[in-house]
Amino acid sequence: MEEWEEVLAGRIEDIHEVNQRRFNLGTRIVAKTFLFRIIYGGTIFHTDPDFSHVSRSPIFWDKVVQEFYDKYGGIREWHTELVREATTTGKVKIPSGRIYYFTTDISGEWPRTQILNYPVQGLAADLVAIARVSLWKRIQKAGLQEKALFVSSIHDSITLDVVEDKEIQQQVVDMMKSVINDVPLNFKRLFKKEFNVKLIGEIEAGKNKKEMKKCTT
Repeated sequence: MEEWEEVLAGRIEDIHEVNQRRFNLGTRIVAKTFLFRIIYGGTIFHTDPDFSHVSRSPIFWDKVVQEFYDKYGGIREWHTELVREATTTGKVKIPSGRIYYFTTDISGEWPRTQILNYPVQGLAADLVAIARVSLWKRIQKAGLQEKALFVSSIHDSITLDVVEDKEIQQQVVDMMKSVINDVPLNFKRLFKKEFNVKLIGEIEAGKNKKEMKKCTT
């Protein structure tokens, strides 16, 4: 949380703004969308409305993709290894134990996008599940299950409906912060594997989705 707050305060350089300038992507949101799309195995940027307004040239986007992989060599190696594993064994196993099976299509092509996408989405789902269960246990232990109701969890977000009591709301915010910090420890405990990526998250509060504001305490 502290690192994310430093980003918001301008004390740490924003990675998406850095990539926007480096790859000549026009806006921060385009750079952010591009980064996640590449990680998730996306392709064909020159015909997608989210990106074609930057350039409709396949050569431009091929150059951007190459520069991305040059900058993030670890992602290139990981993508290469995922494709190798899938195409030689017919499956990919992620650290939490999920196994995804792949076959070629009728033309003999392997589904590269799915091979790169499923491990990311699957592991993210496992991390959110860990956070969700951990948070619910803390709420139960504090006796707040009737005052902090789970509404939903979508992708990497968890939504709760908390009573209008500042003390209880602060208590839930503190729980959510500790849950985020504890995900790596719980991952190791559950799956016997180190999770050495520092997690950061945003906590917002408001009367409705339109009026949400970041919690700073």
